[in-house]
Amino acid sequence: MKRILTVLAATLLLTAAMAGTASASSYDSVAEELSAIGVFRGTAGGFELDRAPTRSEAAIMLVRLYGAEDEAKAAYEAGEISMPFTDVSETAAPSVAWLYSQGITNGTSATTFGASSPCSAKMYCAFLLRALGYEDGVDFLYADTLDFAMLHGPLHAGRRPLPAGRSGCRHLPGPGR
Repeated sequence: MKRILTVLAATLLLTAAMAGTASASSYDSVAEELSAIGVFRGTAGGFELDRAPTRSEAAIMLVRLYGAEDEAKAAYEAGEISMPFTDVSETAAPSVAWLYSQGITNGTSATTFGASSPCSAKMYCAFLLRALGYEDGVDFLYADTLDFAMLHGPLHAGRRPLPAGRSGCRHLPGPGR
């Protein structure tokens, strides 16, 4: 659990980096720490922290955060999970399909994911809020994602409890996984 919280905290720092205007070099050490634990690998061009990740890259990183990359690949290859999106690369398909099957991601339309579009801090916060058990349209509106995350969600140190009947972290791996 401590590893998951550490990785989540580091991921939140990257989320803040996506929203901020600070130089990429100020986040190199965070990227290196995430790389050391296998969550963030960068591209052939390095970490490329001077740009926002694409939606595909963000999906891959989030699946790695879960520790579910191998599970996603195996389930996708076995045909156990799928997605309706036609614009996702072969590399990102298992991750996007896994997130889609878990209810963590939506497309930009019924058949497109917006795979090569930049993933904004708002989009990534929506991923994280869903992963924590919040539901858009019930607990927060997508238009208000960043405000909700700042006040109640992953960007707030004193995160409020989930509504009654919700366990939180519904998708995070439990003991023994």
